[in-house]
Amino acid sequence: MPKVVDLTTQARKEIHEPAAEEPEVSVIHDADSDSAKALLFDAVNAGRVRILFGSTEKMGAGTNVQKRLKALHHLDAPWRPRDIEQREGRILRQGNGNAQVDIYRYVTEGSFDAYMWQTLETKARFIQQVMNGGTTVRSAEDLEGGALTYAEIKAIASGNPAVMEKVKVDTEIRKLDQLRSAHINQQHAIRWEVRQLPEQIRQSQQAHARITADIATRDAHADADFVMTVGNHTYSGKGAREEAAKALTHAVLSWRDDPAFAVRARYRGFDILSRGSRMKRFDGEAELPELFVRGKETYRASLNAENPIGTIQSIEHTLRALDRLAESERAESERKEKALADYMAQLGRAFEHEQRLKELLAKQAELNAALDLGKNERQVARDSTEAEDKELPHPERNSFVGRLNRPETRVAAMA
Repeated sequence: MPKVVDLTTQARKEIHEPAAEEPEVSVIHDADSDSAKALLFDAVNAGRVRILFGSTEKMGAGTNVQKRLKALHHLDAPWRPRDIEQREGRILRQGNGNAQVDIYRYVTEGSFDAYMWQTLETKARFIQQVMNGGTTVRSAEDLEGGALTYAEIKAIASGNPAVMEKVKVDTEIRKLDQLRSAHINQQHAIRWEVRQLPEQIRQSQQAHARITADIATRDAHADADFVMTVGNHTYSGKGAREEAAKALTHAVLSWRDDPAFAVRARYRGFDILSRGSRMKRFDGEAELPELFVRGKETYRASLNAENPIGTIQSIEHTLRALDRLAESERAESERKEKALADYMAQLGRAFEHEQRLKELLAKQAELNAALDLGKNERQVARDSTEAEDKELPHPERNSFVGRLNRPETRVAAMA
C-alpha cells in the first residue's frame, strides 16, 4: 500500500520544529474535550503554540485564539461563502494585537481549485444580489447545479486549460441568460401596461372633470348662509347648524342596519348619503353607518354619533379638500401619460446582449466539442474487459484520474 502522509507530521518536518516539551505546531482535532480546547486556545494566545491546523467546523464560531495571530492559510476552498467568512473571522476580529495580518489562499494549477473558487464567487455574488435587491429575476437555478461532469473532471485532472475557459464561458452565459429572462419579463410587463394605461388615463381624466364640476358647485354656494335639508325639513337661520346636525345624525342612525345607499340630506348642492351595516364591532355593538357626499363624484365623510356638529364639520372638510383631490387626479393622469410614452418607446426593444450571448453559445459549443462533452453515455459504455486490459496512455498515465484507476490507489482511498 502507498504511504499515507499525515499533514501535521509533514508540516512539522517542513517547518523544522525544534524539540520542545510543548510542540509549537498543533492540530485542533487532538483537543477532544472542552478542557483540552481551553488549554490549547490559551497556548495559542500565549504564543506557545505558533501554528494551529484545523477544519472550518472545528475552528469556526467560538474559537477565540486571535490575540497573536499574524497569518491565516486557506489550504483548500470550501463549498460555501460563509465558510470563508468563518475562517477569516478567526483572525479579522477585535482583540488581535497585530495591526496588520496576512491571509494566504493556495491554488494548484490543473486541479479543482480554480473551479471551487469560481463556484464560491458565483454563490457569493448571487447571495449579495439577493440581499441588496440587485437581481431582477423571480427565480434562480440551483447553485449546486454547476457540478462538473465526469469528462470535465478528467480534463481538469489532466491540466487542460480549456476547462477553465469553459467555466468562465458557462458563468457568463448563465448571467446573460438571467438578464435575457428579466428582459423578456420586462417586455411582457410593458405590453400589459400599454394595454391598460389608455383606459386608466381616460378614467383619471373623467374623474378630474367630475371633481372640477363639483368644485364649481361648491363655490357657487360659498357665500350663502347655512342651509341643510334633512328629509322633508329645511334648516336655516340662527341655530340651524346645530339642529341640522342632530337631525342628520338621528336620520343616519335610524337606518344603521340598512346596507343600501340612501339620500339623507342636501347641502350646498350636494347629496348627503349613508349606508348601514349589519356587522358587529369587537364589543358587540353594531358598526356605525358610512357617510358620503355626492355631486358628480362621490366622496367619503365621517359620522360622529357622539358629537353631531363633528359630522357637519367632516362634510365641510370633504368639500374643502376637492381642490387637492382635483390636483392629485390631474397629476396622476399626467404621470400615466408619461409612463405610456416611455413604455411605447421601450416596447419591442431587442435584448442588448443578444449578440454577445450568441457568441458565447457558439464558443461553448466549440469548447464542449474540444473537451469531448457532446457525446452521450455510449462514450463511456465501452467494453469493460478491453478497458481493463489496456494500459493507460500518456499523459493520462500520470494524471489524477489515472492514479485513481490504479488498484493500489483505490485501496488507499477507501482506507
